[in-house]
Amino acid sequence: MSDNNKETADYSNITEAKPIAFSEADKLEKYKFPIGLEQAIETAILLGQPLFITGEPGNGKTQAAHKLKSILNVDIFQFHTKSTSTVQDLLYQYDIMQHYADKNIENKVDVKTESYIRKSAFYNAIEYQNNNPDKQCVVLIDEIDKAPRDFPNDLLHEMEKYSFNIKEISQEFKLNEGALKPIIIITSNTEKTMPDAFMRRCVFHHIEFNKSILDGIVNIYDKDDKLQSNKENITKLFTDIRGINGLNKKPGIAEFISWIVVVSQGKQYNDSVLMNVLLKNQSDINLCKHLFLDNTNQEDPKSKSE
Repeated sequence: MSDNNKETADYSNITEAKPIAFSEADKLEKYKFPIGLEQAIETAILLGQPLFITGEPGNGKTQAAHKLKSILNVDIFQFHTKSTSTVQDLLYQYDIMQHYADKNIENKVDVKTESYIRKSAFYNAIEYQNNNPDKQCVVLIDEIDKAPRDFPNDLLHEMEKYSFNIKEISQEFKLNEGALKPIIIITSNTEKTMPDAFMRRCVFHHIEFNKSILDGIVNIYDKDDKLQSNKENITKLFTDIRGINGLNKKPGIAEFISWIVVVSQGKQYNDSVLMNVLLKNQSDINLCKHLFLDNTNQEDPKSKSE
């Protein structure tokens, strides 16, 4: 067979593909508090207590803190919780290695210990309040469910007293008398049980999965309003897939966001592409195809939303 008869593969879709970027400012502008959350925030502010928010990944917990920051026109100090996090990480860090290097290797003259104290979210928040006593900044402790078991209880003193000791320089750092407390928002992706002593000191709010959450996501991620006329079909298709009995892992809000981003581009994608966005193992994909596609003459999920 001559080379002229060989089919040339067309990879233009790959070579022309670009990451889809969304401005955080644009997303925040379109964001609306889920049902009941605005009232929970107000209650937490009135009581001077942290607000503890739970719910699925992607349902707006973190964005709520940034929206509040925007509404109040104040600073936000965010702490990304890790599996190794301690309360010390939330307060400050002492850069002992740099201090040692500067003193013993670089032979620097100005090597006072206080120059090597690295401020973290809670330190910055108290400092902000002391400098702006009539405002309330926002402290976001994100995904506390990732933290070690003792982390919430270790927070109790700081949450109540707004003071801590910097042991390396034998100094107490605290909120000035008369200054307002920062607004603390703590998020968790699971309904992991928190210690009773910790929960007594918080206002609690759970963001339920519901249609208004999905509608809000379509509004945020549908850049050119291509999906607005078919929003009902889009959200129904997702909830139908999510409601299939026998799924090993039902698609969550995070998967819905990815799906909306893909279908909003206006391109025709086959069934497998869209299923691979929503579902994360082959047995779930096969089950979904059997229930939805085989019974609709292999109808494209995207076409159902158009």
